[in-house]
Formats: sequence, structure tokens, C-alpha cells
Amino acid sequence: MSDLIDKMYQQKDTPEHPNHCEHPEGTYVGSIQHLNHEHKEEWLDIYVYEDGVDKTSVCIRYGSADHEYISPGSIKNVIHSAMQRRGDAYELALHVIEKHGRITFVRNSPE
Repeated sequence: MSDLIDKMYQQKDTPEHPNHCEHPEGTYVGSIQHLNHEHKEEWLDIYVYEDGVDKTSVCIRYGSADHEYISPGSIKNVIHSAMQRRGDAYELALHVIEKHGRITFVRNSPE
């Protein structure tokens, strides 16, 4: 499936939209183009960052206006949504994340 997404969707390593959410430097992962619900092409800029205590969060920016972003919360939410909603922003964001990084498991320390 990964190779198919690479062939179907244009991708790039520079953000299309301003970082209005002010994510820290180094949290931008990549961008991928897709057709939105109105069948218009738009770029999705993907950011992955640490938010709070041991929580890896994701931001998907789809436009240049301040309010044009999806904040799905944790990377776990993105994975869950990507499995249920094939072909949408969540699946494409997960593809970019997996292409540019590694999702790992860290065991909880005993109390």
C-alpha cells in the first residue's frame, strides 16, 4: 500500500503553509497532496511533537489560514483513524510519518 500511495500522491519536504500553530523547529515531518471533500487538491503539512507527559501528538495543516488545521491528538488517534478512514487526511498523514520516522513502543516503568 505504501508504494501505491507514493505513486498516487505528490509529496515534498518543505511546508506549503505557514506554521500558525507555532510548532517547535524540527517537528515538521513532510507534506502530501490529496483531494479534499470538495474534490480540490490541497497540501497537508504534517507535524509530530511531544505534548505533555510522554504523549506524541500530530497536527495536520491543510490551509494557510490560522484555523485550517486538524488536531487529532496523539499519534495513536491518527493510527486508529487511518485504519478506519482509508484515503483521507489521517491515512495520508500516517503514511508521511512512517516514511520519515519510526513509531516505537516504550514500556511503562513500574511505580
